[in-house]
Amino acid sequence: MVVVIAAAAIAKLSSPPAQAFVPPNRKLEAVRGDMALIPTTTFKFLREGKWTGPISGTSPYGGDPAGYTTTVSAFYFDRTEVTAGAYAACVQAGACPTLDQGDSFAPAHTVICTYGKAGFERHPVNCVNHAEATKYCAFAGKRLPTEAEWELAARGTTGRPFPWGDAYPEPIHVNGADASLVRDAQNKLNPPETYTSMWADTNGDDGWGFTAPVGTYPEGASPFGVFDMSGNVEEWTSDGWWELSSGGTPPSKPSAGSSYGEYVIRGGAWDLNGPENFSATHRSPQNASTRSAWLGFRCARDA
Repeated sequence: MVVVIAAAAIAKLSSPPAQAFVPPNRKLEAVRGDMALIPTTTFKFLREGKWTGPISGTSPYGGDPAGYTTTVSAFYFDRTEVTAGAYAACVQAGACPTLDQGDSFAPAHTVICTYGKAGFERHPVNCVNHAEATKYCAFAGKRLPTEAEWELAARGTTGRPFPWGDAYPEPIHVNGADASLVRDAQNKLNPPETYTSMWADTNGDDGWGFTAPVGTYPEGASPFGVFDMSGNVEEWTSDGWWELSSGGTPPSKPSAGSSYGEYVIRGGAWDLNGPENFSATHRSPQNASTRSAWLGFRCARDA
């Protein structure tokens, strides 16, 4: 135990200083990820949010009108999703398994898996299951975040519908279904797939058909300066799946993974269309063995 604490202290002292802003496509030099400090906070967890325009509406996906009052102790949270290059360093160190190049749902998406592919080192690692994500976080001296930590990092304390606020999602905010995806799904997937752009009326195009380098969308950052929490890839958490109830009374959560081996995943991804899918309360269950081109992770640690 003493050795572990000493090693953690050394790692903390040697960590690079926090970056307040990451311009589009700029490489983040911290191999194991820059982190944001989020203080102890009491807030309304999973409360529905509303957005004002240009297309107004509510964002109830996975939320509750009243929300659940909860307190989260101070923690550090990765500003970006874990990259393919960072995961490769874990494999090289012998602490992480080599990732299978495959997708549990769509074999054609194997070509989109980012691990071990030249030029994708700064893209989020995807096609990674829950155990592999957990091993990487342990290698980095971290852990997977809880669902409440994830939501606090995404929304702050005001219950905003999206990490960036209440503005309708645009290509500057989020990596979602756009003109590039429509083209690349036809030209790069075998067999080709058909997608509809979320911004077909404006020909919205961020230049990335599938995953994008982490930190590409600074306009979509959360109140804590955390990136890609509503796009790029959905993300594993440490919480076992639990169903929501209404009325502001939180149900009893299962122990991690006990509900049919399913965990909560949060966030949006490159293949999604519709503002509700980029809501900061967007959540769904996934079996621990799932690996998909739209699924990755980031890490947290206690402050």
